[in-house]
Amino acid sequence: MKPISPDCVVFYSATSCRFYDIEHIPVHDFSQLDFSGPLPRESNLAELQAQVDPESYKNKAFSFIVLPDEWLSRTEQDIEYKVPRELASLAALACAAEQHFTPPETLWFHYQVSRRRRGSHLAVLSCHQNLVEQVCRPFKAVGIRCCVVPLSHWNAYQSLPFGRFRLQQQALLPFEPDRDIGHRHRTVWLAFFVVCVILNVGLLLYDYYLNKEFEHFAGEHHQVIHDISLYDSPSPLLTKVLAAVRALPEQVRLSALKSYDNKAFIALSLSMEEMTSLLARWQTEFPDWQFNVQEEGHSLVEVRGMSKRGNKEVINVGISISSG
Repeated sequence: MKPISPDCVVFYSATSCRFYDIEHIPVHDFSQLDFSGPLPRESNLAELQAQVDPESYKNKAFSFIVLPDEWLSRTEQDIEYKVPRELASLAALACAAEQHFTPPETLWFHYQVSRRRRGSHLAVLSCHQNLVEQVCRPFKAVGIRCCVVPLSHWNAYQSLPFGRFRLQQQALLPFEPDRDIGHRHRTVWLAFFVVCVILNVGLLLYDYYLNKEFEHFAGEHHQVIHDISLYDSPSPLLTKVLAAVRALPEQVRLSALKSYDNKAFIALSLSMEEMTSLLARWQTEFPDWQFNVQEEGHSLVEVRGMSKRGNKEVINVGISISSG
């Protein structure tokens, strides 16, 4: 299985080749490297590579190869129209080929397209395939994968969150149309996967919420059943109250029912409109009943701050019933 993240770094300069474990890059040593020199000849490049002890990278698997920007060709071009994403790599390859005067298949490059108010700005860093092969040769010989990046990109990304992953996106690569198509397919599948995960998490949270609500209502129902079961020989008033409660509309929630001294108390959750209609009906059906409607605790009604049924606010009321 290919390693996901590089575990070592090779820094090239005109006078040296330095190899570091990616977790232990000495800042003071790195700051002394001179990256401003020109690209050495192939024979001189081999001498620089000889400075690295092969034993130091014997057990490594994936390396960043950091090259000075002076070793690469930089091309910038303003384009009068907005370059489509599907054609951006092809446009960058054309710019690089024009700069090097070599066949496109022999070039490695990285490009950035900046969208402007009118048109686009295309910046391309490129080099010949021979340079990539030379700087990677001793490391590929022992099975190390190489990711060639410019020094400017290393400085810009290596200290940022997910810097190693982002640096791999800045690597010099040959032109491969299928790679762009595959990248778009992976992006679409990744977006689909993320949406599926979000939907499933949302459904699980909603299911958890419904279960909690069900447990709450079930507890209130059991308490009401328990209170009712305490009366072995219910009074005539309680019998009528129970019959009236059984006839309540489905949208009215009963949370308590008590009876004492020829009186009954019920606690309901319903809208103000439903409460007015319910009291009017009970006064008609049971003219001998006397009602005292109170808020559960102190005053007339208690309006829940965020609880609504459709566009109607739900209130909790306590109704005391006595027989005249």
